[in-house]
Amino acid sequence: IAQWGHESDWGRKPVGQYNFGNIKDTTGKGPTAYDKAEKSRSSYRSYDTPEQFAAYIKSEIAKWSKLIKELGVKSE
Repeated sequence: IAQWGHESDWGRKPVGQYNFGNIKDTTGKGPTAYDKAEKSRSSYRSYDTPEQFAAYIKSEIAKWSKLIKELGVKSE
């Protein structure tokens, strides 16, 4: 999470409303901004409340934690 925060300028320049991690929107329906790393315009998610953003993050953690456990992935 710390690396994600660092790479996204977390809290400094959110794209869209309540998207503090600058999470991209793969549907292309979110607000757009120039992505310096990819040198292109990208679409980003937007949330109506901080609680919606928190719920999304919690759901992602749960989803990926389950997959990691199912696959038996071990950290080095």
